[in-house]
Amino acid sequence: MSEISFDGEALLAWCRGDNWPAATMIYESAVKRQVMFMRDTLPYAFTIDGEEYHRHASATEDAGTVVASTHRSKSCVLPVYGIDVRSLGLRAVVRGNFHNWMVSVEAPRPLDLAMFAHSTDLSNRIDSCYCEGFREEWVLGPHAKNPRAFTVEMNGEHDVYALFLSMAHQLRGAK
Repeated sequence: MSEISFDGEALLAWCRGDNWPAATMIYESAVKRQVMFMRDTLPYAFTIDGEEYHRHASATEDAGTVVASTHRSKSCVLPVYGIDVRSLGLRAVVRGNFHNWMVSVEAPRPLDLAMFAHSTDLSNRIDSCYCEGFREEWVLGPHAKNPRAFTVEMNGEHDVYALFLSMAHQLRGAK
């Protein structure tokens, strides 16, 4: 494995820092909604119980979600999230830009994304210029070429949640 490698400040620590846009920014509340989705909601998709959820969501050091990088959209600085789900062997880099989401995934075995075929292109490589804030090595090929290490575009946070829920379900299945 190890196609996706990242480090950074724990998301919880980033949230406690001085990283929020000014209250006068039009997209200030949208930034907060995105960060809270990634910190508070998304972990429910890949954790199995309250203990695992709290361990991930409140991680301040070497587990959980980190701010691996940042990018700018609508004049606001947004995190690029690095997610390490050790219990599943799943690593991902995720960014949202108020228009779409880019997700690069590395899994220990192939993942079936057929349920997303109607809403995302699983066959073509995404150019790095669309993956704002990603390091070049985080932009992987299409799912169709390598279903265990790929980059996909998702339309919204519901799709991102469904993606992580589906991946977790598959990785918890027969090993």
